[in-house]
Amino acid sequence: MSNKMKVLFVEDDAAVRLGGVQAFRLSGLEVQAFERAEHALRYIEFGFPGILVSDLRLPGMSGLSLMDHAIGTDASLPVILVTGHGDAVRMTLSKNPTRLSNWSMSRAERSNSAAWNSNSRSYDRRLPITTI
Repeated sequence: MSNKMKVLFVEDDAAVRLGGVQAFRLSGLEVQAFERAEHALRYIEFGFPGILVSDLRLPGMSGLSLMDHAIGTDASLPVILVTGHGDAVRMTLSKNPTRLSNWSMSRAERSNSAAWNSNSRSYDRRLPITTI
């Protein structure tokens, strides 16, 4: 069994997925890549020793729904959502503006520190949202 940090990477665009896998591996990370969120679900379990990186817009289950599932399974699992569509974040927030902020606040309330705590894997997950 490897001691490398594991990355679950969900991206529907084959070229972007391949580039992401290569970048993660060149950085010394172990990566499992999936075209659809549904395929990654069985790997998300309590205590998963890694991180979930997912596209926001996916066919079928969205990256946001995948994030909801992941934090419901293990609230300490780091999740990064990415998108090539700058309007996607704005559109998601306009449909339900409290969804991300409520999650962010509840995570902050459960965290004793805004900094990463390697013993408990807890940290403040306030979501910085940047669009280009």
